[in-house]
Amino acid sequence: MPTQKPIEPLEVVENPEEFCDRPSLLRASWAELKARRGQSVNFDTIGDPAYRIEQGPAPEPRVIPITHGDDAA
Repeated sequence: MPTQKPIEPLEVVENPEEFCDRPSLLRASWAELKARRGQSVNFDTIGDPAYRIEQGPAPEPRVIPITHGDDAA
C-alpha cells in the first residue's frame, strides 16, 4: 500500500481553494509559515481570511446556440 505524501504548508497557503473545506489546516499552515520566519499569528485579532471561499451549488449550464455564417441572416 503506497504511503501518502505529507501536505506542505506552502502548498496549502498557495492553493486555498483546494483546502477551503479544512479551515483548521489553512490556519495551521499559515501559522507554520509565519513561525519559520520568526513571526507569530494572533488569529483572534485578524478574523477570517479575506480569500474565504464559499462552496455553493454548481451553476446551471447554459445552452448557447451555434450559428454558422450562412445560417445568420
